[in-house]
Amino acid sequence: MPTETNEEIKPIATVPPVTTEAAPHLPERKGLDPDGNHEPMDEPAKVG
Repeated sequence: MPTETNEEIKPIATVPPVTTEAAPHLPERKGLDPDGNHEPMDEPAKVG
């Protein structure tokens, strides 16, 4: 049982570092996507 818990904790510790690298890329992509495809499509869709 202790082996499974250790194995599960290891993958979780590797996820935070990966999320930190993807986090900076997400905001940059979100700023260009919503401003280019999300805002124009969301605004008219909400108004209509």
